[in-house]
Amino acid sequence: MSITIKQARTSKQLVDILEHRHACHYHSDGKIVDHMDVLPSTLNIVAYLDSSVVASARVTLYEKQNSFCNEPYDFSESCDKLNGLVGHLDMVALSLPEHLFSTIYTYLIKMCVYQVALKGFKYIFYSAPPTMYAELQALGFKNLADPQNDILPCILKTEDFMKSFVSVFADKEILRFQEVFYYTI
Repeated sequence: MSITIKQARTSKQLVDILEHRHACHYHSDGKIVDHMDVLPSTLNIVAYLDSSVVASARVTLYEKQNSFCNEPYDFSESCDKLNGLVGHLDMVALSLPEHLFSTIYTYLIKMCVYQVALKGFKYIFYSAPPTMYAELQALGFKNLADPQNDILPCILKTEDFMKSFVSVFADKEILRFQEVFYYTI
């Protein structure tokens, strides 16, 4: 049994993500698909257990005027203080056995941050469940406010994450291939 986490690049992978998202959220009234899914700046990450999708995440370009980006927390005040591209991790869906949840969640978020950093994003916002904040703190996320309505608004400077990521490679030559990196667990 292996789990592979990578950027979705094909239409089949995107369909897999949308089907997984729907299966995870079919009981909620929340949006499963919206116009953000078709924008070129949107990043989708998918995790496969063998050939089945078990997790997915989406990062969009943060836009203050876009109401989707400011739900459930309004990041616009924080964004005014930042320079450069800002991403918004706005959708995470997991359908995993409980013993794998924390590990896969962490690697899914790592892959999101890694990929947006490669695309030049300087920061990433996330309205996180407080139960996962320990994992996010370990990755370098900082909270922006006290939890509100069962979410914790937080931010990560991608440069800090990339410095710690790159430091684990003894052979820096391998970083030439970083565009195609993916996690296998």
